[in-house]
Amino acid sequence: MINKKHIRYIVPIFALAILLTQDSSADSIFVTKESDGTIRFSNRAPKKGGYKIFQGGRARFSRSRGIIYFNDSLKRHKFKGISKEVNEYIATYAKKFYISPELVKAVIHAESLFNPRAISNKGAMGMMQLMPETAKDYGVGDPFNARENIRGGVNYLANLLNKFKSERLALAAYNAGPANVTKYGGIPPFKETINYVSKVMSLKQAYTNSPE
Repeated sequence: MINKKHIRYIVPIFALAILLTQDSSADSIFVTKESDGTIRFSNRAPKKGGYKIFQGGRARFSRSRGIIYFNDSLKRHKFKGISKEVNEYIATYAKKFYISPELVKAVIHAESLFNPRAISNKGAMGMMQLMPETAKDYGVGDPFNARENIRGGVNYLANLLNKFKSERLALAAYNAGPANVTKYGGIPPFKETINYVSKVMSLKQAYTNSPE
């Protein structure tokens, strides 16, 4: 049986869960502790003082794990270049699946900035930002393991290239899903996808022109 004195702590947690599931694109979560100990959360900047930013960045709440994820990993993660180990993974799987290693590097750069622990607000994980379903389909047991993630991601990207016969369309499918590329008969008219394709192609050119 729940002790009544604990209710003031439990209710706000459920409120936060609802808040995050309803508006996962909130830029910041504000928190305040009232005089009676009640903790309150809000996704809107308060008119009065007394609130502190609980966490910046996009957020989502995982009911199954009871964890709040914030998609600010790229802000915290500083790109220090590609490690020798990761370079070897990329070279190995790019060769295995007949895909340009520069394209793989560009996708990883755009997706996670080579952060193996990156998690998006949609639940995409690891360096190549694999969704749970995609990770499962490609036999990725641990999406935060760089080698596994790259193997699965490169395999998936190679299949998209084989399906659409175009790097731009494959990248659009990687970002917006194959169904949308098929539906629109080309790159979907989504600003995010259009910008994504342009960014990755520019990064690929940069990696192609850069010395090892």
